[in-house]
Amino acid sequence: MTPELEFSNSPDLILEFVQGAVKRRGFVSAAALADASSIWHSSLYIARLPTQVVDNRIFRVLVLGEDCDADALTTVLYILHHRARKVPRSISFQKLVNISMICKKYDLAEALLPWPEFWIEDLVQEDQNTGNEGWLLVSHVFGDIPDAQKQAAGIASKLAVECAGWTLKESTHFVRYSERHGQTSLSPNDMSVVRTDLIPSSILDEIWNTRKSKLLKIIPFLEGLYRDMSLHTEIYDCEKPRLCSNRVCVDVAVGSILRSTRELGLPLFTPFPPDTFISMPLWLLRNKLLALSCTTIIPWSRIDTAGLFKHLFKLPKDENYCHYQLQGGTTTTSEFSAIYLSNPSEELKITDSEDSEDARPKYDIGKSECGIATRMRGFQEQVRQNI
Repeated sequence: MTPELEFSNSPDLILEFVQGAVKRRGFVSAAALADASSIWHSSLYIARLPTQVVDNRIFRVLVLGEDCDADALTTVLYILHHRARKVPRSISFQKLVNISMICKKYDLAEALLPWPEFWIEDLVQEDQNTGNEGWLLVSHVFGDIPDAQKQAAGIASKLAVECAGWTLKESTHFVRYSERHGQTSLSPNDMSVVRTDLIPSSILDEIWNTRKSKLLKIIPFLEGLYRDMSLHTEIYDCEKPRLCSNRVCVDVAVGSILRSTRELGLPLFTPFPPDTFISMPLWLLRNKLLALSCTTIIPWSRIDTAGLFKHLFKLPKDENYCHYQLQGGTTTTSEFSAIYLSNPSEELKITDSEDSEDARPKYDIGKSECGIATRMRGFQEQVRQNI
């Protein structure tokens, strides 16, 4: 781009703008700018502008801010001066966003039509920027273009579950992590930085409030689960009824959920510090909470009082089943078995590992009816409904 650009055959105004460290001058028609923008109309005919002499002619000078992208501004000025041969039929998505910023600042959306319709149509067909938050600005500026509205649909709600590191509503930016179903850790490859000035204020409020309200709902659910599992810093009330009457089951469940919270990087005890989940997008918090593993015990008496399936539990190394002996002093008085259910949400079935020809279930146990398992299932349902 040359330092000086001529947009009008009869210029009477110089627009000064910058591209990087280089100052540019555009020779334009004041009337063309004033007709296109009420904001420029006020700047040109109310404000007292400085003047410059160029080739023995006196020009008024309007200095634009550094927030105007030079390439985008050049395209806008060509359109306003009806220099159609200079206007590209297709542009990049980033250039469309930059043009939208200029249109928003100077109220130029109507003056640029129908060019934005061509650009948006081509970009939609390319299908390379679906879900990009820039569509929120484009659809806000060019609200009458259906394709822009379709592209923007759903992005605000998606940002609400993908944003992170957003400490203040007035922050200039926040981090966005693309949602990954079932993933319980973040990848730098999924991260991008979102500028809040590119999002209309009403939509920004919606994103902020949605994230905040979802956290305000889910945190009490998690704190309630922790209290029921005795994962809090307060002294435990021994008289408080437990979720399960089997003390061994309670101990196993508490130990397993402690291990799971540590492995998932979740806080170990309540109350939670205020900034506990600031760096975590909601989708990651949801995945971590659904991945919480809590082991409970299904007593042998529930499964087989007649001992029909005891042969299935004869291998001590079997990782799913364990054997116990009740002993009094040095004498073994009786023998019983217990089944560990690693995931309270799963249906448990018994099969004979020695019968390779018939792998069909021998016995359907179903889900654990333990109070702890029931509590975990209820918590997981709360998470699914609220994030």
